[in-house]
Amino acid sequence: MKEFKFLDYCTEYSCEGSLERDMEVRPCFGYVFGAVKNNSSVKYQIVLYMGTRYSAEQHKSNACIFTKQEVRNHLKLLKSLYPLQYSVRDYGDKNGYTRLLVTLNIEHTPATFHKYALTWLRYLYEFPYNVLLRDAYTLKKERTFRFESIANLFNLTLSCYCKNPREIHQIPTNSIVQRLKLADVKRRIKQVDLLNKIYAKGDEKALKIPEKIQGFSVEDIEYWNAGFGERKPIYMEIQKRRRR
Repeated sequence: MKEFKFLDYCTEYSCEGSLERDMEVRPCFGYVFGAVKNNSSVKYQIVLYMGTRYSAEQHKSNACIFTKQEVRNHLKLLKSLYPLQYSVRDYGDKNGYTRLLVTLNIEHTPATFHKYALTWLRYLYEFPYNVLLRDAYTLKKERTFRFESIANLFNLTLSCYCKNPREIHQIPTNSIVQRLKLADVKRRIKQVDLLNKIYAKGDEKALKIPEKIQGFSVEDIEYWNAGFGERKPIYMEIQKRRRR
């Protein structure tokens, strides 16, 4: 319980090429966002801590609740937008915590794609994006959502979150946003410099998932493991509104 309580931001990464930083823990990718330029050629390496034990014991917001193959599949979706190379491998234990090392090689793309790709990766480990992303992938298995992109489904689950995460760590704003096809996302990445400008806000008012389910709060992994059945009708209702 309380795997996601009192968390400090925790992004452990390095970069080399057009941008240079040694491997170190930082709150976010702020250095990259401020320095990257169009057509920058950068190799990024990012550490993911597997499971929730690291976040629960060290109060660090780095908890990848996906398998290694699921991480690969998630990163593969980026190639639908712009070409990049990526790899995912075991990185050995650190103080008993199992880790993965993700490598991204990005070159000859708009600067905003670097920001998009790193944020897309951040969704795998930073709370609450990690659990909301897992809900998005669970929704994808439903017949109603089988033709919807993971990006659109993640934006849906995020809009229903009962608290207010920082918009600077995500692609859309904290509101219901328009659904976009991949071609439109690619076009917008080329046009804008801020991620929050990719998606326009919708007119609908979002319904919110409950702050507690079966006695567990959103800070408990049990809330997310056992409470999807209570969150699903809220997601379904918002999807209906978006399709009108």
